[in-house]
Amino acid sequence: MNALSDTPAKVLQAQAVLLRQAGPTRRAALGLAMTTQALAVSRRALRQRHPELSEQDVLLLWAEIHYGTVLADRVRQHLAGQSAAQLTLTPP
Repeated sequence: MNALSDTPAKVLQAQAVLLRQAGPTRRAALGLAMTTQALAVSRRALRQRHPELSEQDVLLLWAEIHYGTVLADRVRQHLAGQSAAQLTLTPP
């Protein structure tokens, strides 16, 4: 166990062995699943913290937090020039 983990060293070693045995396709699938879950959890937290926001505004806030205000503002400006039928943001 190290300062950044509460997982015992034997468990970490067993996980490493299992990951090595899994092969690249399985490891990639696990990585994608964890990424998808992390995105969903972070967006859910924003929805809970800001229930007054629309789904689109939650996604824009998420983009602002993770990609910066400049990019998020450019997306907002782009969306303002589009009709709702032409462009909508949807969560993955």
